[in-house]
Amino acid sequence: MWLFASPVAYPLTLVPEHLRSLYIVFNPAAGVLDGFRAVLALGQLPNPAFLGTSLLGAAIVALAGYRIFKRLEPNFADVM
Repeated sequence: MWLFASPVAYPLTLVPEHLRSLYIVFNPAAGVLDGFRAVLALGQLPNPAFLGTSLLGAAIVALAGYRIFKRLEPNFADVM
Protein backbone atom coordinates (compact mmCIF):
# COMPACT_ATOMS: atom_id res chain seq x y z
CA MET A 1 0.00 0.00 0.00
CA TRP A 2 2.85 2.40 0.85
CA LEU A 3 4.24 1.91 -2.68
CA PHE A 4 1.08 3.39 -4.18
CA ALA A 5 0.91 6.17 -1.58
CA SER A 6 4.48 7.23 -2.39
CA PRO A 7 5.66 8.69 -5.70
CA VAL A 8 7.61 5.60 -6.74
CA ALA A 9 5.63 4.69 -9.85
CA TYR A 10 4.52 8.24 -10.64
CA PRO A 11 6.11 11.71 -10.44
CA LEU A 12 5.24 14.04 -7.58
CA THR A 13 3.99 16.57 -10.12
CA LEU A 14 0.81 14.46 -10.49
CA VAL A 15 -0.22 15.55 -6.99
CA PRO A 16 -2.11 18.87 -7.27
CA GLU A 17 0.05 21.89 -6.46
CA HIS A 18 -2.12 23.09 -3.56
CA LEU A 19 -1.98 19.66 -1.86
CA ARG A 20 1.68 18.84 -2.52
CA SER A 21 3.14 20.26 0.72
CA LEU A 22 0.49 18.58 2.84
CA TYR A 23 1.05 15.34 0.94
CA ILE A 24 4.78 15.46 1.68
CA VAL A 25 4.24 16.22 5.38
CA PHE A 26 1.96 13.19 5.79
CA ASN A 27 4.20 10.99 3.62
CA PRO A 28 7.82 11.95 4.41
CA ALA A 29 9.15 9.43 1.88
CA ALA A 30 7.61 11.44 -0.96
CA GLY A 31 10.13 14.30 -0.89
CA VAL A 32 13.09 11.94 -0.63
CA LEU A 33 11.81 9.74 -3.47
CA ASP A 34 11.23 12.80 -5.64
CA GLY A 35 14.79 13.91 -4.88
CA PHE A 36 16.13 10.52 -5.99
CA ARG A 37 14.05 10.76 -9.17
CA ALA A 38 15.37 14.25 -9.90
CA VAL A 39 19.01 13.25 -9.45
CA LEU A 40 19.02 9.79 -11.01
CA ALA A 41 16.46 10.07 -13.81
CA LEU A 42 16.54 13.74 -14.71
CA GLY A 43 20.10 14.77 -13.74
CA GLN A 44 18.80 17.76 -11.74
CA LEU A 45 19.30 18.88 -8.17
CA PRO A 46 16.55 17.81 -5.77
CA ASN A 47 14.00 20.39 -4.67
CA PRO A 48 15.20 21.66 -1.25
CA ALA A 49 11.64 22.63 -0.26
CA PHE A 50 10.44 19.06 -0.76
CA LEU A 51 13.39 17.67 1.19
CA GLY A 52 12.83 20.16 4.01
CA THR A 53 9.14 19.36 4.16
CA SER A 54 9.98 15.64 4.27
CA LEU A 55 12.39 16.30 7.12
CA LEU A 56 9.66 18.19 8.97
CA GLY A 57 7.15 15.38 8.45
CA ALA A 58 9.67 12.74 9.57
CA ALA A 59 10.49 14.78 12.68
CA ILE A 60 6.79 15.06 13.55
CA VAL A 61 6.30 11.30 13.14
CA ALA A 62 9.44 10.55 15.19
CA LEU A 63 8.41 12.91 17.99
CA ALA A 64 4.88 11.50 18.11
CA GLY A 65 6.23 7.94 18.15
CA TYR A 66 8.66 8.75 20.94
CA ARG A 67 5.97 10.37 23.07
CA ILE A 68 3.60 7.43 22.56
CA PHE A 69 6.41 4.99 23.41
CA LYS A 70 7.33 6.87 26.59
CA ARG A 71 3.68 6.97 27.67
CA LEU A 72 3.23 3.21 27.12
CA GLU A 73 6.70 2.10 28.27
CA PRO A 74 5.80 1.26 31.89
CA ASN A 75 3.31 -1.39 30.73
CA PHE A 76 5.65 -3.11 28.23
CA ALA A 77 7.13 -5.47 30.83
CA ASP A 78 3.63 -6.66 31.76
CA VAL A 79 2.67 -7.32 28.16
CA MET A 80 5.92 -8.95 27.09
